[in-house]
Amino acid sequence: MTRRIFFIILILLLSVATTITARDIPVIGIDMRDGLIESRIRGLCEISPGRTGILTAGSVTVTDGITFNSYTPDLNSGIHLPGYDGGVALYSDGKNLLWIKKGGNLYGFNILTGKSLPDPLKALGKGLESEEWSNFFIDSSHRTWVITLAGDIFLGNDGKNKRIGKLPGGKRVLEQLVATDSSAIFCYRQGYIDVIDIESGELQYGGAAFSPAQADSLTKNISVALRGDSLYIAHDYNGISKGTISIFNLKRHNWERSISVPFHINALAVSPTDGSVYAAGDRLAHITPLAQKPEVEYLEPKQTDLSSGQLSSLLIDSKGGLWIGAVENGLFYHNPEREGYFTSSPQRFNFGKQTVFSSPEIREIAMAAAPGITNCALELNDSSIYVGTRHGLLVVDRDTVIRKRLTDRLTHSGDNIQSLVIDMDGDLWLIFTTRIGCLSTSSDMGQQRLTIYGKLDGIDLDGKEFLPGEILMDSCGIIHVGFPGGTYSFSPDKIKNGSIGTSLTMTEEAQTIQEGDNSFIIQWLILSLALLGIILLELSDRKGRPIRPSGADGKSKRLEALLASGEEKIISVDEQFLSRIRNIVDENLRDENLTVQRLSELMAMDRTVLYRRMQALTGASPSTYIKTRRMKVAARLLTEGKYPVATVAEMVGFSNPRYFSKVFKDTYGTPPNLYSEKSE
Repeated sequence: MTRRIFFIILILLLSVATTITARDIPVIGIDMRDGLIESRIRGLCEISPGRTGILTAGSVTVTDGITFNSYTPDLNSGIHLPGYDGGVALYSDGKNLLWIKKGGNLYGFNILTGKSLPDPLKALGKGLESEEWSNFFIDSSHRTWVITLAGDIFLGNDGKNKRIGKLPGGKRVLEQLVATDSSAIFCYRQGYIDVIDIESGELQYGGAAFSPAQADSLTKNISVALRGDSLYIAHDYNGISKGTISIFNLKRHNWERSISVPFHINALAVSPTDGSVYAAGDRLAHITPLAQKPEVEYLEPKQTDLSSGQLSSLLIDSKGGLWIGAVENGLFYHNPEREGYFTSSPQRFNFGKQTVFSSPEIREIAMAAAPGITNCALELNDSSIYVGTRHGLLVVDRDTVIRKRLTDRLTHSGDNIQSLVIDMDGDLWLIFTTRIGCLSTSSDMGQQRLTIYGKLDGIDLDGKEFLPGEILMDSCGIIHVGFPGGTYSFSPDKIKNGSIGTSLTMTEEAQTIQEGDNSFIIQWLILSLALLGIILLELSDRKGRPIRPSGADGKSKRLEALLASGEEKIISVDEQFLSRIRNIVDENLRDENLTVQRLSELMAMDRTVLYRRMQALTGASPSTYIKTRRMKVAARLLTEGKYPVATVAEMVGFSNPRYFSKVFKDTYGTPPNLYSEKSE
């Protein structure tokens, strides 16, 4: 019997037949309405409990489950990894740095500054300056691992890098690394693993789960997960829809079993609590590998189509939530622990509209504290008056002295507070437009904790908002909140005893701001003056010009404001997105071939996703935006009078001056050769 036949028989003996079933699971879809900047997910990592990093085709997003902050990494600064031939990966140092492995390079990104690291090598500490790297990893303990072209292994921790040994893999292609406290496991594309003692650098085990004949048919981009003493490795096969999950016992140094599944596997995750295995690729599956006859369940998400495209990545976070990234159609979240905390009923709120002020006197005090932006107010047992506004929460006394502000830094986005209610424990519940918060009113050294519950906790309004005044706590302590088309109900006791939500502690000192000294008014005055300035500039720019709206192009007032001299007034993630769109269009304005397809490539976004996002933010399609921007710049150039019409046409991407003149006249109602005269 040859060695090859022996290995084939061994694998067949290890392989276990599986039973395949299907099961519906509640999965929450996360899209651009929630703040996700694009839908092509490439990688996921947990930054810290409650914070998740998301890598898309062209951006990095950090979310705490409530807000999504997106950034565009600078791909011109990085460390070249000449020996790396694997897929895209996202790592976190457990603090504020994200590391992206992509296209043979390593990039560092600081989520506090929102900028790429100009010198990633410096951030990794000393001892690596003279080395030529081959690969890079960060393990679950947030230690960094650098593999050099010479095969040397460097372990980094707290800015110090120590050489622990040499990689024995030879010419094998290293794809993944996981580590325990004492051992590092190097996983190769060909199905081999090496287990190395971290302290001594000695090889503890080296072997393969596959025969050489099988190894030749394996693809790259293997997936690895670690739970206790068990190592899970998922491989794919070339040319056939098949994946294999091999399980290695790190304590006994032996391969326990191999499970075959009839679909491609791109990502693998193992639950740290019950050992459930999730595999994603062509399908999403749940596997019970420890049973005598492992069962493979295809998970069919309720009301969410995961089967229409490839899945790229999986992550099980510290709160037991399963994050699912799709190659093309977005991000999904599943957490059975959060089911049932908030229940939605299609029956509309039928308790009658409640007053948003606890008394006429409280209403007068609230209106005086924050005139023009107050939505609701009530008084607590300590005589403090809590005022819900369009920009957060105020705590005032009966003399209208503002004692505390719980604003943007606490509520994540300064959302409207629509209603307030006190539960049976005396805690205050805040109803924002799309989420619900609980402010613990028990004070400990001046601290108050606000826990916010959103979409990941089961509150999914499908783009709708909670309605002001439609809130009631019944005699059982259940709180009911109305929204268009239904009612959300929840038990405060059940939720507070759980481990869901995103919590922050507020420790601001009391502020003695007298009546009339309201910074809210000042902020709104500044904003109003800024908006007035924009309007005056736009009116001045249009003076003397007959502007004919182009219905065919679908231009809106919002698009016109967006294109007016760079005054984009969209906030947060939208502002970053629109700023990036405008910069790319301006940089390529002279290019006649700047089409929607080309713009989607430059934005690293799917064309359909780009179209939908542009429509949502500007009321116009990408093609309309490009065309309107060309005309806006052309009008400015013609007004300056420095260039003839033919030159201006070329400068804004028109090779045919006659066609340019037609488009310009359709836009402004005046031929370009007469435009400068009319604008004077």
